[in-house]
Amino acid sequence: MKRELIGDLKRFKVNGNSVEKRQIYGEVYIPSGVREISDYCFYRDGMWQAICLPDTLEKIGELAFAGGFYGESINLPKTLKEIGRGAFNECPNLKYIVVPGNLKKISQMCFNFCYNLVNVTIDEGVQEIGDFAFSFCRKLSHIQLPSTIKKIGKNAFSGIKVDYHIYYAGTKKDFENIDWIERNKYVDKVIFEKKMDENEFVKTGLDCVDFGYDEMDAKEMIAGRNIISRRNGVVIAYGRDDLIIKDDVIMRRNEPKHIIITRDIVSIEDFCFDKENLVAVELPDTLKEIKFHSFSGFAGESITLPKGLKKIGHSAFINSAIKKIEVPGSIKAIEGMAFGDCVDLEEVILNEGTEKIESFAFCGCKKLKSIRLPKSIVEVQAEAFRKCGLKEIIVEDDSNEFLKNKMKMVLEKLKL
Repeated sequence: MKRELIGDLKRFKVNGNSVEKRQIYGEVYIPSGVREISDYCFYRDGMWQAICLPDTLEKIGELAFAGGFYGESINLPKTLKEIGRGAFNECPNLKYIVVPGNLKKISQMCFNFCYNLVNVTIDEGVQEIGDFAFSFCRKLSHIQLPSTIKKIGKNAFSGIKVDYHIYYAGTKKDFENIDWIERNKYVDKVIFEKKMDENEFVKTGLDCVDFGYDEMDAKEMIAGRNIISRRNGVVIAYGRDDLIIKDDVIMRRNEPKHIIITRDIVSIEDFCFDKENLVAVELPDTLKEIKFHSFSGFAGESITLPKGLKKIGHSAFINSAIKKIEVPGSIKAIEGMAFGDCVDLEEVILNEGTEKIESFAFCGCKKLKSIRLPKSIVEVQAEAFRKCGLKEIIVEDDSNEFLKNKMKMVLEKLKL
């Protein structure tokens, strides 16, 4: 496996004394013939102002564009049959969306935290809206529901901060038959048997154009409009070669990576190596901070944390494959979900100096059977070991009766 210096990677950059994922601006054109966009394909992958989806597209995977689309609208093709969980989560500039009727269900968290979303039009044919699908869309003021809707999940529209209207194409009797536990909370906002004035509210995104990509020169494409093009089975986009089209599915190549972080790096920024399929990382002794989601999904079995490290951020190693971790005593607090859902984690070594384990820090570590808490530990917050496989918690400070009793209660709760 090739070992790569962080400065050599196109997708990352050194900014002062920190390393971060390189932000890329432009437009994405996905060629005709693609049927599916895979899970996480463009997840936090850039700051795309426009995305063109072909009329052959049938599926958008989980978190496919989450945190990476910065345009105001996007045209979802009428051929679309499935949108995965959180596909457009945290798209901060999205204002308008039309959901085509061929899509039977809007998945959970599909558009949540799209803070500037103003208008949602759901076409006839859609039958279900998942949990939290449009939650925390604070500016959502106009919602068009089709008469075909049969079920709406919990908190689907929670967190709206403006006055809003729900235009429902069916009758009041039809509305009462919708499987929606929160229906009475919203009934006063519903206008029955009416559609929105589309000329006033519905905006459209970028239309697809045939650029004749097979004949175009790759360099011209890169220098031009950041067009993604199918060329000998490889997607050409702003110089990237880590995207491929295989069996009409566009996806990340996701080859295993061994990263060496060089120079006097003191901080690894939010989401820097999130979902990058890293199997090995060498961290410098100068490192002080590993921030939010920095190594989530890390594919290696172990990682050596430098002794001078001061911070492991919230969710820093969530969903990782690590089996063993030693936390240096320079870390005063292990933040929430730092090692959450590390289902293969078997051994945790905490050193003298660590004082606090926050809520959910080791949540879901099912193979973790035993842990020793050094004398310096003074606080273990609620649910720090939720859904763990712990059979033993050793409190080294024998005089700390409060902590000992609390850990006994934790073990009893885990047995239930």
